[in-house]
Amino acid sequence: MTLIVGVICRDGVVIGADSVATTVTSVEQQVSDKITIDEDNVIIACSGSAGLSQLIKEELTGRWHEFIQFRYVRDARNAISDAMFSQIQPATERAKSVGQSFGGCETIVALPINRSPTLIQFNARADSFEITSELPFVSIGSGSDKADPFLAFVKRVLWSNEAPNSTRLGIFGVLWTLQHVSTVSPGLGVGEPHWIVVLERQGASWVANRFDDGELWEHKQAIVEAEDALRRFAEGSNSELPGFT
Repeated sequence: MTLIVGVICRDGVVIGADSVATTVTSVEQQVSDKITIDEDNVIIACSGSAGLSQLIKEELTGRWHEFIQFRYVRDARNAISDAMFSQIQPATERAKSVGQSFGGCETIVALPINRSPTLIQFNARADSFEITSELPFVSIGSGSDKADPFLAFVKRVLWSNEAPNSTRLGIFGVLWTLQHVSTVSPGLGVGEPHWIVVLERQGASWVANRFDDGELWEHKQAIVEAEDALRRFAEGSNSELPGFT
């Protein structure tokens, strides 16, 4: 069980995740490695089969210089997809040979391509989809059906219906979404603490930085203030708006 959210911003990429994982014995445990940073500027996050996720990350690790050198996103997408499928195909065949169902895993990857931040989603078959400013967010995992409507609300209200102008706004939206799903749907196995990784430019280079729960305090306070403002609006509108009693 998990929830991973990715947002492409004007100046970088934000990826966030909860920290609850379910083992093969169905025991929920706290983990902090759902988001992996490789080569200082590549972010990998997987949801689904833990074993296959490990194999995919191992396959991709060490090959990022090959992917980053591509000039076009489509070429990088195809190369990463081929690398992932080299692990997905034998895992699927092994499951079929013993009559087991195979759920696979979904993956999101953030990396700089042609000096621009790029966010790509890969499904269980390693088919890819680029996240763009028109649809700037993606979520994967058991909480995605609860996260997507909330992200659509955040996009419309806070991001002017497009990619957020800054990673700071992206962090706010991603963290608010993680907190929302953790609160309203605890049975999904989505819980705190939450982790955020940001791909952003530092000088002439792109660097991925990890923010732990304590470093996100300022954003958490801003979320509390935003929710309080909505409550005050509702309380003050009881006698003024149709339908409020």
